[in-house]
Amino acid sequence: MSFKIRTVLTVIFAVLSLLVTLTIGSIFSQKSFVAVETEIGHSLTGTASQASDKLDRFMSARAGELDLLGRMVSLEDGFQPDEIQMLLDQLQDSFPSFSWVGFMNPEGKVLAATDGILLGENLSERPVYQEGIKGKFIGDVHNAVLLAKLLPNPTGEPLQFVDISFPLKDSKGHIQGVLAAHLSWEWAKEVEESVLAPLKREEKDIEFFIVSKKEHTVLLGPKEWVGKPLVLPGIEEAQRNKSSWSIEKWPDGN
Repeated sequence: MSFKIRTVLTVIFAVLSLLVTLTIGSIFSQKSFVAVETEIGHSLTGTASQASDKLDRFMSARAGELDLLGRMVSLEDGFQPDEIQMLLDQLQDSFPSFSWVGFMNPEGKVLAATDGILLGENLSERPVYQEGIKGKFIGDVHNAVLLAKLLPNPTGEPLQFVDISFPLKDSKGHIQGVLAAHLSWEWAKEVEESVLAPLKREEKDIEFFIVSKKEHTVLLGPKEWVGKPLVLPGIEEAQRNKSSWSIEKWPDGN
């Protein structure tokens, strides 16, 4: 075999070896990338589930406390406003997350309320009454309407609340009023911090968003996003399948 032929064959073999090596490397690199991507996706899904569980537990606990108070009020049909007032004040002292708790008569007039706020006002046009008189109601996060100027607000940021309300019935099953509460949304920030703290210790750069179910408005997240809609196809998919995750392109193209 001549020197030229051996040289050509050597070059061809080297090129083929390089192509095979690059192909195998590309395949393994792609598999490794997908594996890392999947791991991150499952990790973030776990973080979201943890946050959701903490939020649910908090709301469930507060709803249970209000329900217990309602049972105490209904005991022996004791629907006396002064006695109810005392119970409302004790509840707020024990759990400051209750920004306002009130008792309304069947027509929506406030007969007892923490700190006397909205006492004598008629709330029959408010969802907390309209939904509460039908049955147990836990509302979505919303901006303060009536209480915005009546409650202290050291931060100066818009006050947001979550509503809980339900009817109070006597021993014969007749509705005697509605017990309602506004929970400050500030407690959710404590949940956010508790969830993100371990990730920050691992030096992971993660932004946390909680979006409303109906309008996909950012309820909790970076300050520049709060109150704005977040339109991503993955949000609707996440509502249908809580264990799902996806990679999304943000409105700014990133």
